[in-house]
Amino acid sequence: MVSTCCYVARAYGVRSAMPMFQALKLCPQAKVVRGDMRKYAEEGRAIRLMMQELTPLVEPLSIDEAFMDLSGTEALHAGTPAQTLVKLQNAIWKERGLTVSIGLSFNKFLAKTASDLDKPRGFSVIGRGEALEFLAPRAVGALPGVGPASVAALERNGLKRVGDIREAGEQRMRALYGDWGGYLFRAVDGPG
Repeated sequence: MVSTCCYVARAYGVRSAMPMFQALKLCPQAKVVRGDMRKYAEEGRAIRLMMQELTPLVEPLSIDEAFMDLSGTEALHAGTPAQTLVKLQNAIWKERGLTVSIGLSFNKFLAKTASDLDKPRGFSVIGRGEALEFLAPRAVGALPGVGPASVAALERNGLKRVGDIREAGEQRMRALYGDWGGYLFRAVDGPG
């Protein structure tokens, strides 16, 4: 099973959680490296500690992903949250030799969306005033948690872009997809 893959392998269609035989068919020149869970956990803990030095409000999502709430920390860190996060990104590279992608926004949904925009070593910001305009033309598959099966289900009902979900309205989304449809609508309708 592929636990993670580089961006070159991704260009060949390789994805995380794909069976290894399938990945090697798509990218036969790939170098397979055995994972070292102990090392991953060690690095994850070290980076989490660096995050907790900036705020106690760190919410882990996985071994290599977390949300941080930097609201009200400008005076403490002598800079905006964006400046603080750039410093963190640089410190992780300098101290751990690892690249990270950071997404900054006013809610978790958009922060996660922003973090996926410019990998590897990306830094993207989605502001409150630009959120709706930014989201509308994006493919529904760009939304966190919307994988290939969900994309297919949405597209069967003519919902190809995030703006289509918003235009459909909460009532139609709930009628089509139940609570998940309501969640999607709320996530893209003036996220806040």
